[in-house]
Amino acid sequence: MASSVQLHPDEGRVLVKGFILDQSSQNSLVQKTVTIDLPRNTTVATYYLDSGLQVVVCQGDITKEHADALVNAANEDLNHVGGVAAALSRAGGAQVQTESSTLVKQVGKIPTGDVVVTTGGNLNCYKLLHAVGPVQGRAGGRERELLEKAVCSVLNLAEMMEFQSIAIPCISSGTYGVPIRVCTEAIRQHPLMKLSQWRAYLDFHVAVYSSSTSFLGMINKGQPSR
Repeated sequence: MASSVQLHPDEGRVLVKGFILDQSSQNSLVQKTVTIDLPRNTTVATYYLDSGLQVVVCQGDITKEHADALVNAANEDLNHVGGVAAALSRAGGAQVQTESSTLVKQVGKIPTGDVVVTTGGNLNCYKLLHAVGPVQGRAGGRERELLEKAVCSVLNLAEMMEFQSIAIPCISSGTYGVPIRVCTEAIRQHPLMKLSQWRAYLDFHVAVYSSSTSFLGMINKGQPSR
């Protein structure tokens, strides 16, 4: 049987199309289509960079991920009212927003590109890293630069806090309107992802979450699976 597999992450399913030899009809090929529901969280691809860093590309619900740290796509006020921020805050419980609000009162608004740390609350992580991404059209054309800064801050914090695993969403690609291509490149091509320092963390991996078909395709582009 010849077949092809088509992933539809937005719909949480896989569409499998195949051609089957139908011997009852003069050995003609008959196309069969089967739809398979995906589990809540699905690993779309896994690959290793030359640095030794393992990247796991996932489709699903980041609030269900088990990792040392989960990354939140936050705003400068750490007011978790929409998108992935609201989902993580709800799943983490009231202490996530309470600690976030207290932090902003103490240090002020969090600059775009910076990352701060709070409790993970009820989430399956030790800490929640709040990365403030740029809003399309409000960053003076520096969206890619600021996203790379946020990714850099996340990775540096992960190393400093000796985390072995982090899960990161596609920051700024939702309501902030930054093109998927820009968000993808900020993660996949970031220089820190290539540094040999990660060889010291043999089990360190980054789980990248998105429901966008375009993102999942671009983040995997040119990456060998292992």
